[in-house]
Amino acid sequence: MRWRVGSMRARLTLVAAASTCAVMGAAAAVATWQIDAVTDRALADAARTRLATISDALDPDAAAPQLPREATYVQVLAADGHVVAATPSLADVPPLLPLPAARRGGRRPALLNLGQPDVDLAAVAAPHRVNGGAGAIIVAVDSQGFLDARQQLRTVVLLGVPLFVLLTALLTWVITGRSLRAVTRLAEDADALSADDRGAELSVSSGDAELARLAAALNRMLTRLGTHYAANLAAAAETTHRLRTPLATLRAEAELALLDEDPASARAALERIVADADRLTAVVEDLLASGNRQRRDGGIRSAVGRLGEQWRRQGAARDRTVEVTTRGEGTIDTRLLAAVADPLVENALRFSEVASPVVVDVISVDGKAVVRVTNRGAGIAPEKRDRLFQPWVGQPRGGLGLWLSREAARAGGGDVWCEHPGPPTTTFVAELPFRATVGSDVARGRPGPATPRR
Repeated sequence: MRWRVGSMRARLTLVAAASTCAVMGAAAAVATWQIDAVTDRALADAARTRLATISDALDPDAAAPQLPREATYVQVLAADGHVVAATPSLADVPPLLPLPAARRGGRRPALLNLGQPDVDLAAVAAPHRVNGGAGAIIVAVDSQGFLDARQQLRTVVLLGVPLFVLLTALLTWVITGRSLRAVTRLAEDADALSADDRGAELSVSSGDAELARLAAALNRMLTRLGTHYAANLAAAAETTHRLRTPLATLRAEAELALLDEDPASARAALERIVADADRLTAVVEDLLASGNRQRRDGGIRSAVGRLGEQWRRQGAARDRTVEVTTRGEGTIDTRLLAAVADPLVENALRFSEVASPVVVDVISVDGKAVVRVTNRGAGIAPEKRDRLFQPWVGQPRGGLGLWLSREAARAGGGDVWCEHPGPPTTTFVAELPFRATVGSDVARGRPGPATPRR
């Protein structure tokens, strides 16, 4: 990923580096102040301890004060500010502090760098009577070790802050790059998806729970969109499929009417054309009403009677015959029956032998309607039997009828399957539940339709 200030990766790295620099800078300032304070306090404590010891050992009225032998860096100043006593290490050394400053003392030691002798000292002082006058005692300790330690600590702090800031920026750059690469892959995979990639999912090869949750949420969204797309596709396919057959029948009868020279026959053909137009209008109204999931219940015998008349006319348009039988009673959703049975009959008419009729047998069994559609012909090719109810399997001559039939049946609580693939006889079976009516077994609480057989 290239460096761009406008990129999220660059912004996060800059924010992390700036925040770390501010925090570590403040911490370094506090640490430096603490190092100085601790060093000064340690030097002051050491020097004052020695000062107290020397002060107790000196006689304030002695003409020549005698210093203890263990004393190292000590000066005694008289009232005129001159050195009247000193340790050998400070012999011939001017006063380390002026008399007024020595008499004032002070909380912090005075840091001195002497040339002769070459030594670094931390000096403290206190007023003291010398030869009966207002003098002072100056005591110093070697500060070289303390100052070297303090300088080393300062160096560590000053070098550690930029290194820590640099390390934080580097880690932020690497970690955000790893996370954003997964997001980039998600975006690229999503861009690569098309309407034909139904069922495809996004994947993230990352152990981050947040990214895995994001991928799962996007996959659920894709599933919902795919389901909605499939529903719209099925609705559009059903609309075109159901309109195609009435239009084909209407055209065939119009062509026959044009060829018939008998006025009575032509009139009858025109009446059939008007009936076909009415049927086409009814199909459109049914499709519009199906968007509101409205049902139209009716007796199985009357529903099959109306559908049988349409099926026979479709057969006549193809030079084939359709035989329809009905056994038993029951109330059924007539729209559901037409949506399931019409594609099965059309499929049988398409692949039936001319001399053999298409047989449609509808019977009432155990609270459900069983529709069996049989035709004689070449049967179903073995390579298509496993994909028989998938859309477009039958191209270029259709491919949606069986899929629409089974989808409609399952949506209504039933099912469709192929009982005999042929040859010579091909049979499709549909099972649809009856509607409960007052006084029926279902209304009395008895068991409803059985699960469709497989």
